[in-house]
Amino acid sequence: MRSLTRPTRRGVLAAGGAATLAVVASACDLSSSGTSEEEPARVDPDLRRVETVTAQARELASLVAGVAAAHPSLAARLGAIAACHEAHLEVLEGEDATRSPAPSEPVSLTPSSSPSPPPASSSATPDASAEVAFKDLVTRERAHVTTLGAEAGVAESGALARLFASMAAGLGMHLPALTSGSDA
Repeated sequence: MRSLTRPTRRGVLAAGGAATLAVVASACDLSSSGTSEEEPARVDPDLRRVETVTAQARELASLVAGVAAAHPSLAARLGAIAACHEAHLEVLEGEDATRSPAPSEPVSLTPSSSPSPPPASSSATPDASAEVAFKDLVTRERAHVTTLGAEAGVAESGALARLFASMAAGLGMHLPALTSGSDA
């Protein structure tokens, strides 16, 4: 008798990411004869979607890390969101997307060496009060979930649409737990 195991969220994201990368990588126009120099090159709209979502996820990961570092009392509450962004960036950027972390590997809440800094106009800077920083972060996370859902709805690639929807669902599951017991 075969034993079936339930797929993990990381495995599903990795498979979706690999499928998405394959679709994006093979998006060249094979029907073009190459003789017409007047035709502008078609830019894959899904590639722009991936770039937009990746930039947002990178910014949010950096912001979460900055808020957690500036307000250690929030670090434990932000751990799940930080892990989500880390997993999403691994899939979107293709960095070691198939690597599974060791069970004892902790989630780092410190920014990596190359994240984009949060915008200067953000009220969720590490110098802001913990409450203001937390509320702004939750607002930005909700906006990101909305963006992911919208991009899933218009993505041309079914695999990319499923990936974005899965990412939105993952973050969306953590938001109620993140905001329980707060006024955010």
